[in-house]
Amino acid sequence: MSDDELDELLTPKESAVNEARREAIFVQTLPLLRPGRFVTSVKVFALLAAGIVIGWFAKPTPPPERIVETVIEKVPVEVSSPGEALVELTPDRLELEAEKATERTASAKLFQKAGDAYLKANEIESAIRCYRQHLAEAGADGRAVRDDDSWLLTSIKHSKRTENDHAKADS
Repeated sequence: MSDDELDELLTPKESAVNEARREAIFVQTLPLLRPGRFVTSVKVFALLAAGIVIGWFAKPTPPPERIVETVIEKVPVEVSSPGEALVELTPDRLELEAEKATERTASAKLFQKAGDAYLKANEIESAIRCYRQHLAEAGADGRAVRDDDSWLLTSIKHSKRTENDHAKADS
């Protein structure tokens, strides 16, 4: 194709304009092409309002404040020396007195009281340490579960009994 032929194809051709038909097409397509501004504004406002409401109800609530309070109670204990009466001791002091005691039964009682005091103060690791020392000092007599044992000491005694049963079964 030559340039002249292309020019002929690409140049717009004049046609007769039918104004009535043009007006009819315009009237029919106008609502489709551009909805009313009021309707559009209402839709945008409704969408924004819905987003705000969803955001308001979906916002995370802060976790409640957690307050941890440690209470250390003083426990009356008989001191190993006969001249002293009952002395109120903290769990740390009870554990120290148990370590210094020369008799195994007195040491076992002090370790149990220290474990109980630690348990009341919600210091579980220290209570477990004292209860294990109690069992080591008390020997076979201390392994039996008694009514005055705490839940943690009872659990440790049951665990020790299970360990011993398994050790006997393996040998």
